[in-house]
Amino acid sequence: MKVLKFGGTSVGTVDSLLNVKNIVDSLEEPGIVVVSALGGLTDGLISTARMAANGDEGFRQSMKLMAQRHFDIINTLVPRERRSDVRQTVAEFLSQLEDIYMGVSLIGCLPDKVLNRIVSFGERMSSIMVANILRDAEHADPLDFIKTNKEYGRDVLAAGQTRSLIRERFAGNLPRTVVTGGFISRDVYTGEITNLGRGGSDFTAALIAEAAGAEVLEIWTDVDGFMTADPRIVKDARVIDFMSYPESNVLCRHGAKVIYTPTIRPVMEAGIPMRVLNTHNVAAPGTLIGAEAPTDVAGVCGLACMKDVALIMCRCNGASEGRMRELSDLLCKHGIETVCGGNSLGTPFIAIKDADADMAQKVLRDYAGSCHADGQCMPGFVGNLSMITVVGHGLDKIEGLRGKLEKSLADNDIEVAAVNHSANGSEDFSEFFVPMANSNDALISLHACCF
Repeated sequence: MKVLKFGGTSVGTVDSLLNVKNIVDSLEEPGIVVVSALGGLTDGLISTARMAANGDEGFRQSMKLMAQRHFDIINTLVPRERRSDVRQTVAEFLSQLEDIYMGVSLIGCLPDKVLNRIVSFGERMSSIMVANILRDAEHADPLDFIKTNKEYGRDVLAAGQTRSLIRERFAGNLPRTVVTGGFISRDVYTGEITNLGRGGSDFTAALIAEAAGAEVLEIWTDVDGFMTADPRIVKDARVIDFMSYPESNVLCRHGAKVIYTPTIRPVMEAGIPMRVLNTHNVAAPGTLIGAEAPTDVAGVCGLACMKDVALIMCRCNGASEGRMRELSDLLCKHGIETVCGGNSLGTPFIAIKDADADMAQKVLRDYAGSCHADGQCMPGFVGNLSMITVVGHGLDKIEGLRGKLEKSLADNDIEVAAVNHSANGSEDFSEFFVPMANSNDALISLHACCF
């Protein structure tokens, strides 16, 4: 049994939905299909909500355009005998959505739990539509089996309950293909609608694949697979045929936006292979992600770039890994996500998003007192950076590679704020933090050095 996930660009237009139909209808046995909202709709739902909260009457026209988009697809692709029922179901969702927008407009504010409910309508409508566009499929409501709870004020997966409910819903052989929505969830305790975060449809698909014991997870998107670098910047970038789970995990954590990072762990722990495929180019073999290849040949897998990064650096004597973990936990409690951490030439650092730098500095001012008591000092901040990461396996076995990477940046007069080399178990990579203004040149230079 396969689990297939189709993102917004795969379900965004009549033509792309026809591709989805052809892919799923050709399955040799029933599978589980996870879909995102129609391409761009989640952003539209959010912007319309903000218009309503700000008293902008334009939200009414935006609502009409969203409704018309759904009805146009239903009228074009849903078979005539099912069309009336699907139109009625979607119309009921749209009526609920309109009522919520009206309420937001009246109170002039947009609480988080209301926004969570608003954005849920995208997947709730698209999954109903896709289930009825396919030849023989049924619909499953993800709110029945994807569950979250609160930790540090954030909605996080309630893993145990979710796994049990998925197994209960998809137990045994499937008589028909099942279509469900990704991204959305429900709080275990309050029953409120929540979500798994942007990109959460990938995560939903991985959770279902793991709990239901799928043979493979296919992520259908709008690219031919993982590339050795961003092809919009590096013109000779090419598709990566195969990579290990850890390599894909590092690439995603460091900025490759092909799949949502939490997606990888469930399938890795279950040993389920994952393939990234292009809905618009079905003939392309894509990228296969699985256990490490049985080879001792070292090599670079690919490069990732994450922009808008800031560094928290502890240059004081006595700074330790324990102290950095303490800092990271402190930031997390205040809702500031750590991108990564490491050690640059003996200086421990934590990388965060540049947008969080001001808040992080405020949070750490209270921490500074205890630092002084221990003979330490307030960490320093370096902002407006890009993090470029070279990912592979056995990189230390490639003679002089790490040095060549650093030299390639120096030869191009690209300043490096920090560098971190890691060969921690199966994760093997080199991170370079450079000024954002130089990120494209740095990526091109490092890619040329590797390939």
